[in-house]
Amino acid sequence: MVSILWLIQSIYLAARMNYTLLLKVGIGLTLLLFAWSLWHRAPDIDDAWIGEHAYWMAEKGYVKSELMHGITDQHIRHIVHHKLFTLNGALFIKIFGFSLPVLKSVSLCWLFIFILLFVQHLKTHFDRNTLWVALFVFLINGMVFQFGYVYRPEIMAMTLGFISYLFLLRVFSAPASAYTMAILSGLFAGLAVATHLNGLIYIAAGGGLLLLHKRVSLAIVLGLASLLTTALYFYDFTSEFGIDFWRSQLMDSPALHQSKIHSNPLTFILKPLMEHRRYFHSPKDTSELQ
Repeated sequence: MVSILWLIQSIYLAARMNYTLLLKVGIGLTLLLFAWSLWHRAPDIDDAWIGEHAYWMAEKGYVKSELMHGITDQHIRHIVHHKLFTLNGALFIKIFGFSLPVLKSVSLCWLFIFILLFVQHLKTHFDRNTLWVALFVFLINGMVFQFGYVYRPEIMAMTLGFISYLFLLRVFSAPASAYTMAILSGLFAGLAVATHLNGLIYIAAGGGLLLLHKRVSLAIVLGLASLLTTALYFYDFTSEFGIDFWRSQLMDSPALHQSKIHSNPLTFILKPLMEHRRYFHSPKDTSELQ
């Protein structure tokens, strides 16, 4: 106990002389805690639920679900899934075999890619102090800690969306290649959509920013480019299992049976106005939305 108190006191005294040291210590401890947690992570329900999609894609070349047998015909074919993420998981299974750590490592790899890009971006556009603050704030986010080692598509979609943002910045900083950068930004925004339909926000945000700056032609280019990669979402649609089958599986999903969103299109418009309420759900939600 004495040694622990001594360590805390030493860190505090050092931090008073150089607050960046405290940030670096916090980052180091957070990374150590995250690394330690990897060995003791309990399986998440989505490791099984979403992981099964990747398993069948690797085994049969299409997605179905025995876990949801008899529900919206998912045991026959399932086409309401995170398409590009499923393909990514199937690729990992093909290379490394099917296991829980392999599935979880998909998100871990994308988190590593994001951190590399994020740090490089901070080094390029901000000073060192800002870099340490931003990295610390990012790493202590509860959602990053949780989803960084769960087979869910959020980390992958976040990374692809961030890449889209990096190219969007080049639209303004490199006018000579603005159209090329707008195309690349749109392509990666579309990949985010194919990973998770929430990725539509990147297309809307990118196009909206360009329109705000009265760059109409570039907004159109970004939108058209995004359609090319968004189309990946429909790769497993067939004449038998097409848009009607997709819609029935989406609307009749037990996960959404209590939702009022799909019954009233107006809620799609009003829902963003209620997002601030997330801050007051719980301390966990507050930390995730810092």
